[in-house]
Parts: sequence; C-alpha cells; structure tokens
Amino acid sequence: MDTDLELVRKGYDPAQVQDLVGKLSNELKALTAENDQLRAQVSELQQAPPSPTAADPQPDVFDHWSNETNSLFAAARESIAAVHAKAESDAAAVVAAAETEAAAIR
Repeated sequence: MDTDLELVRKGYDPAQVQDLVGKLSNELKALTAENDQLRAQVSELQQAPPSPTAADPQPDVFDHWSNETNSLFAAARESIAAVHAKAESDAAAVVAAAETEAAAIR
C-alpha cells in the first residue's frame, strides 16, 4: 500500500488521498471483521465445557487375571493334596484289611 502522498499547490492530491482513505477503510473493515470473528471464537471456547481430564487409572486387567489365575492354581493344588491324602488313607485301609485277611487265612 503506497502511503506517500505528493504535495500539490494547496495540500495533497485529492485523488491520492481518496485512494489511500479507501484502502485504509477496506483494511479497517477487514481487521474489524477478523477481530469480531476471533472474539466470537474466544467466547465459544470460554462457554464450552472443560476438556475431559484423564480418569483415574483403571486397575490393570492383566494383574486382575493374573491374581485370579494364581488363586485357581492354589485351589487346585489344595484339592490335589486332599485327593492324594484321601487316596493314601484309603490305600492304607485296604492294605491293612488285606493284611488282616491274609493273617486270618494263615
């Protein structure tokens, strides 16, 4: 934008002044429109609900299932130990009964 105005007899050249004022007026209108648009955007952002924040961390799914699996294995070990103890007890009873029967036969 050329802002240099030539001095003529009684002031500046009226055509140049008119041209410059027109350009400045257009620039002012454009800046005012942009300013209004930016103010509207700021207002929208101020009225918008706040951005969601990170939620509390959820318990790790793998930790949960790892603990669950460990509990199942522990229960299985206990069950196997109980079955093994009962089998030994039953076997001892069968052996004792067989020995008693064998002694009676002799």
